[in-house]
Parts: sequence; structure tokens; C-alpha cells
Amino acid sequence: MHRLVFFLVLAVSCESNATNLVSNPDFNVGIAGWNFSGGCGSPGWDDVVGSPATGALAINCVNAPSAETATQCIAMDAISVDFSLRSADNGFAGPVDFTLKTYPSQDCSGTSNGSFAPSDIKPVPGIACCGSSWEERSRSDIALPPGTRSALVEITAHPNADIVLDDIVLAPNTVQRGLDIAGYVSGNWFNVDQGGSGFQIEATDSIDAASGLPVMLAIWFAYTPDGSGQNWIYAQGTYDPTKATTTLPAFLSSGGKFLPNSRPNDEVTTNPWGTLTFTFTDCNNGIASWNSIVPGYGSGSLPIVRLTKIGGTQCPQT
Repeated sequence: MHRLVFFLVLAVSCESNATNLVSNPDFNVGIAGWNFSGGCGSPGWDDVVGSPATGALAINCVNAPSAETATQCIAMDAISVDFSLRSADNGFAGPVDFTLKTYPSQDCSGTSNGSFAPSDIKPVPGIACCGSSWEERSRSDIALPPGTRSALVEITAHPNADIVLDDIVLAPNTVQRGLDIAGYVSGNWFNVDQGGSGFQIEATDSIDAASGLPVMLAIWFAYTPDGSGQNWIYAQGTYDPTKATTTLPAFLSSGGKFLPNSRPNDEVTTNPWGTLTFTFTDCNNGIASWNSIVPGYGSGSLPIVRLTKIGGTQCPQT
């Protein structure tokens, strides 16, 4: 109860900003979050080169029988996006396809309804070897096909290409009009592919004195990045009842103990974790996005569906 009250009395206002939806876009600590297929062997993490910071995805297809493809599926609730990445020759310049494919499904399954590239140039320039000369490819204001619910970032290195990749960005420009936030979004939400994890969301009628906006509390029941245990990520801030999206500052607490070992003088510490962004597309569907400042959590997004609702609340959409 004390912890819940602590978060409810936080008076923090936070405006929504465009967020990179790619999970592990900078490869600062590895290549987790990406899927690989093809015939170039195992893509690896290069901890020597990178742009703008050290750490990059390395794909070596020299003398390989077929291409290698790196992909990541991202939940999408935008009308237009910016797409960019950085690449460099890591030994041999070669042809590479950089593609953003869109889908009407939530998990990049089925038939794609659109395909976009940040550049028409295929080869990664061989200006200088081994990640010493980086090129940025970017395309702004990509208008997504109507009904797009997910997007697949797809990077295919063809035989004889030896490249490194970094700073992959997919950022929404305009978000689709969804469900205005109010008390009826309160309840438990989850992603159908993430067992044992989910969100408890409460859109309250308490008013933040600083902003004059109502307060929202969210708890993400999740796990540690290394899988060693559970983590409860707490987020609390304000929401605008005329909008479908809100971004909340998030925190992690540590140092407490389970009863009967809990004591009033236990050193419970609460530290900033990053932000959680919620967008509600209708009464039963939405998107949760995160951007963490704690190593290992990275950033990304996933579709969520309603599991429970609060008794006595009625969503205006049917």
C-alpha cells in the first residue's frame, strides 16, 4: 500500500515524443532482439566499431552460398514513419537490401501490404575497411498503407558482402487516431505471445496539481533481462483525456523483503528506469512501447490486448 501511494502522489508531467520503436537499435551490448536466417553462418556482435557509439551488428557473407537476413517485427500504430540506419564496409563492400515491410496483421504474418527502402543504392560503399567509414541511409515521412498493424525491418546481406550495421531507427511521425484515454482503459492488459507477463493500468480521476491533468498508474509485470528473476516496473504520470497516447516515467524499486523479514527501516530504493508509452486503438487493443535507460532493457514496442476491466466502467466504443 505504501508503495502504491508513493507512486500516486508523484506529480510528474511528461509529454509524448517520437520514440524509436526498434528494440536494441544500437547493438551496444549484443545482438539480442533480432532474428537471423540464411547461409552466411552466425551473424555476430562487433564490440570494436560502431556509429555513433561502439557496438555493431556484423554480417560476413564472403564466400557464402546464400544471403543472410536480419529481421525484427514491430507493432505499429502510425500513419507515417521515419526509417534510417547506418552501415559500413567491414572487409568487403557488397550488395545489401534494406527494407521496411508493412503488414495488416499484428505479428508480421501473412501477406505484406507495403515495402519501403531508405535508399535505392544497394552496395555498402567500400570507401575504407573495417567500420571506419559509415554511411547513413534515411527516408522520412513514409506514408504507411491504411490498416497497417505491424512492420518488419529486414536487412539482407548477399554473398560477398562483409558489413556492419548500427543505429537502426524506426520512429512514428503521425499516430493513428485511437481511443481517448479515460477510466475505462483501466484493467489488465497483455501480449498474447508473452506468457507470464503483462500490464496493470489504472487511469485515475486524481488530478496532478502541476499540470491539471489526471494521473495514470501502470505496472509492468516482467522479468530481468538475464532471466534470473521477476521485475515489477512501475510507471506513473499524467494523461490527456482528449488523446489516445500517453508517456509515463517508469521506475524500479529494490531492497525490500517479503514478510516476515520486512522491517520499517529496510533500505528500499527507487531509481528511474525510463519511460512506458501506451496507445489505445480501441476498447480492447493497444500498443505498449518502452525506452529504458537501464542496461539490458533497451527499447521497443508490442501489441497488447485487454484481459480484464474494472466493474462499473463502460467503454464508449462497441
